[in-house]
Amino acid sequence: MRERQVNIIVAAPGYGKSSLMAEIIKRFYKRENVLLFKKFMNINDPAFSFIPEKPFASYISGSAKFADNDATMLGKKPKEKYRFFLQAVLKSYRNGLLIVDDAGSYERYTTSDELNELVMMRRHMGVDVFYLFHSMSFLPIEMLPYTNNVIIGHTTDNFAYKAAKLPEMEKLIEAKERIAQKVASGNKYYKEVIKLS
Repeated sequence: MRERQVNIIVAAPGYGKSSLMAEIIKRFYKRENVLLFKKFMNINDPAFSFIPEKPFASYISGSAKFADNDATMLGKKPKEKYRFFLQAVLKSYRNGLLIVDDAGSYERYTTSDELNELVMMRRHMGVDVFYLFHSMSFLPIEMLPYTNNVIIGHTTDNFAYKAAKLPEMEKLIEAKERIAQKVASGNKYYKEVIKLS
């Protein structure tokens, strides 16, 4: 059984997060189920047009994307629907890929109990996890110790204040500076993979 991983992609809007994620799916997960959870106003992102949108209540298997305003999910607010979605994933989703786009809307200051359990159980579930953030400022630093890889692109936020809390942040700050130079020289979609574990 291969080790299932937790991965984070960070880049400002318009710097290729969705395109990179779509490329990863097509290259490495074409024979696996893929579940994508997205904000409803961005559910028709053309990068993910190859993944069908389905009502959550009718999902049985296969690949699907779900919006955070899906009326068939319990909860009134998008964050409540996200937690309900993760609870259902923990209960019955196995052997595939889970993606949470615009993750800063759901996991920001501290990680949810559902995400913590997902991370602990991912190997037994056979699930790889990708969380996509617009900036490092939105990312809860509690995620970093159990994250395998951070793929970082251009971001303008200053997250140096988090460096004192976790040694992993130094690697990310150094990468951010290198990426800013590449973007300034015209390589808008330049990214680096930082292995944390």
